[in-house]
Amino acid sequence: MGCPSSPCHRSAARELTAVDPAVAAGRFSVTVLPWMVPAGAMTFTRTRFPRSVAEASGG
Repeated sequence: MGCPSSPCHRSAARELTAVDPAVAAGRFSVTVLPWMVPAGAMTFTRTRFPRSVAEASGG
């Protein structure tokens, strides 16, 4: 799956993974771990991702 970047209670994370088709099929497994950082330690800015390899390489 991935790492949620917003606060999420452990039970809410488990509920989200319970409805994931890949988890239900046994293709992936889930481990829920608490992770805490000081307030303001993480920030996210809007960015634009390239649409192709050519665009990413400047071509």
